[in-house]
Amino acid sequence: MELHKRSIFDILPLELLELIVKRNLWIRTLRELRLVSRAMKDLVDPLTFSSTTLSFEYVITPEQLRYIASGTSSNTRWTKRLHIEDLLPIEGPEYLDEIDTFGPGRLAAQKAALVPAIRALKEVTQVEFDLNGDGPYINVVTALAGLPKLRILRMNGGEFRRQKVAAFSRISNLEDLHINSVEWSSGTRKAARRMIAASLPTLRELHLEQFRQNNLVELSKILPAESSAESLPPALPLTKFCLYGERFIADSSCAHYFRNLTHLEMCNVGKAIAEKNAPFWDVLAESNVRLHSLLAYPLTSSLTRYLTSYVGLFSLRVEGQAESVEYYHRTEGEVSLAQSFVRSAIPHHRATLQRLSFVTLDYRAWALTEDTLNCIATCKKLERVDLIYHFPREMQDDLSYAFGTPFIDMSHLLSRLLDGLNLPNLHTVILSPAREPDKAFGTCVRSFDDIIPFLAAWQRLVCQVDLTSLSHSQVLNNPRFRLYAAGGDDEDEDDGPDMVFDVNTGHFRPHPAQDWNRDRSSSS
Repeated sequence: MELHKRSIFDILPLELLELIVKRNLWIRTLRELRLVSRAMKDLVDPLTFSSTTLSFEYVITPEQLRYIASGTSSNTRWTKRLHIEDLLPIEGPEYLDEIDTFGPGRLAAQKAALVPAIRALKEVTQVEFDLNGDGPYINVVTALAGLPKLRILRMNGGEFRRQKVAAFSRISNLEDLHINSVEWSSGTRKAARRMIAASLPTLRELHLEQFRQNNLVELSKILPAESSAESLPPALPLTKFCLYGERFIADSSCAHYFRNLTHLEMCNVGKAIAEKNAPFWDVLAESNVRLHSLLAYPLTSSLTRYLTSYVGLFSLRVEGQAESVEYYHRTEGEVSLAQSFVRSAIPHHRATLQRLSFVTLDYRAWALTEDTLNCIATCKKLERVDLIYHFPREMQDDLSYAFGTPFIDMSHLLSRLLDGLNLPNLHTVILSPAREPDKAFGTCVRSFDDIIPFLAAWQRLVCQVDLTSLSHSQVLNNPRFRLYAAGGDDEDEDDGPDMVFDVNTGHFRPHPAQDWNRDRSSSS
């Protein structure tokens, strides 16, 4: 008697199969899995077609575009995220040579099928649109306005041809709007203003970013509502606002719009502009705005005053552009300003603060000192800290080097952070080495031959600390605990920490894949 062949669907629960497939989201693998069986096709189709890219340079062919436009493709049923990029220019003979390089039929397909293709994707909730002012952006915007479930829009691009912006008013009911622009010209500001106004009842998150630093951009010219002299402007429903760019001006009138904010990011604003924005923070304090999460830089005394006007902050991040920028553009009084901030703002929120971050800053003002560590240790609910450690060249050459500065010793730092008494809830520690920019650190052009010894010595500094007495610390024995100290890119939760605590030896050891000392010895 022939035994019935069991499929994998008979062996494993559907929920487990879904998890396995989601962990291997290579599009080529998904396409191959679709061919296995009808059951497997039904399982992977929602993942295979969850995202669609309409690109006229490399990704999509005229035939594929027309198929999507027909409304019978799997994209119509399953696509939630849409990316529109590399639209072909539609005006002017000067573009004809460029169009020919993309292959025959692409311009005709764009004219005939682009808008129908967008309209066919009725399940789309999120769109990223790389706007080209020479392309058919008005038609695209009009088509996007017809997507009934669109809630998140990210628009990247430069200037609009002849500043045609009326169509942007048709996009409404957005919950999250990102606008990343090169110039932030008058056309961009008008388009942004129209989109914000059209989604006022529903908009919860607004992200504005400036690529280049040519134009001064007044935030008050982007926000839609006008206030009268007799009353405050209406509060926007926004709970999250992010502003990135050196030339954004947020004056006191803007702050009144943000009375519902709980999450604010104002970063990379030029230091001269930051001083002009000082009244913004004062009005936030007067309006009793109680942020839960704040990312801000550069630091100003008005920002410090704001943070001491209330209690209840959960996440506080002070993050600069780059170490070399902060080092070479240091302003007078920066060290005292940082010290005042640490001594006042951090203890003020010690009852609630869960995340604290000081990164890519001038180490002379922000590297760990005993005073800073004492302030941090008052925050008993801290779960994650991102901190700067002063690691001079002399210490790289001799780890026993003792410098006559206020900066803290590594052994003392780890003992205080990880003893489980000062910060019992701590589960993530990210330590970044910093010093005067050189060929190994902080500069755009660095020597690989200098970087490896720098990182290898930094790892040895961390790993030589004897923490045997803390082997029973609840922090070190927490399965969630992570220490990142490789000095490389940001941590990856999926890859795990680059430092692992060895209970048997009482020392940290590098993860084998990120052991700079092993790489150094193998290359010698």
